[in-house]
Amino acid sequence: MDKQPNKDNLTLFAPKEEFNSFLDRLVFDVRKNKKIFSIALIELDGFRKFNERFGRTFNDEVLKYAVSTLRMTFSETLCHLFNYGENQFAVVLPDKGPKEISQLVRRYNYNMLSRPFLFKNKLFRIAFSCGIAGFPDDGQKSEELIQEAGEAKYISKRDGRNLAVLAGRIKYVKLRNYILMASSIYVILFSLNALYQYSLKGIVHRALYRINNSRLVNQIKDIKITTKPRSLLGSLDIITLKNGGVFEGRVLQETDEKVILSFGLDKGEGSVVFSKSEIENIKYGSTAPSK
Repeated sequence: MDKQPNKDNLTLFAPKEEFNSFLDRLVFDVRKNKKIFSIALIELDGFRKFNERFGRTFNDEVLKYAVSTLRMTFSETLCHLFNYGENQFAVVLPDKGPKEISQLVRRYNYNMLSRPFLFKNKLFRIAFSCGIAGFPDDGQKSEELIQEAGEAKYISKRDGRNLAVLAGRIKYVKLRNYILMASSIYVILFSLNALYQYSLKGIVHRALYRINNSRLVNQIKDIKITTKPRSLLGSLDIITLKNGGVFEGRVLQETDEKVILSFGLDKGEGSVVFSKSEIENIKYGSTAPSK
């Protein structure tokens, strides 16, 4: 099948419209003769950044460099080369499957790395993304093949570029990425749990202890602090509250409704009044409480 004479002025490749019609005719021909073929969609990466940083002239030179490398890698006696966009190319390899064209793409990558792009005495590494699809396994129509190759190219761009991703392996790549994502989430959750168990748990408990104590203080009434010398020596009485609070001191007075506890401070003594309904237990020391 001969290529149409319409060529792009910069790359001298046939345009995207010619690629679509060529592919339609090729699908019809190979289906009738029970043959196979494969396509590769190649996209040069970073074109917008190049244009913003270096201008249009730089991008034109990059295209010429990429085209010359394509011609060197893909023999036009075996392959058909097309423009597929501003920075994209389509390669059709008749009578060969996806594995054969993927080998050529890897060689293309090797050639790009072996002869980096030179512009104004500076060397640049030009990256690309590539998706590959084959007839008839990846699609029975030209639109299906283009769609599958485009999705594979997107995965190549997302997963590191300079990769030849086969459409037939998309489901395996998605499964691999899903497993990796699930594993990463598990590791993160496990690490957070371990961090909580060994460090944050203590912080949380201390914070809750402070909150409970602050609530406890709000519940306690009639706190009085005096400045007389500290005299709470010997055995002490211990009051345990129902909310878990524990206080040590001397029970000064106990009635059916309340208990007054004296406790020592650094510079004196204080006293606090508890309601009997708040108290879980009172453990008396050597001094019996006065009523």
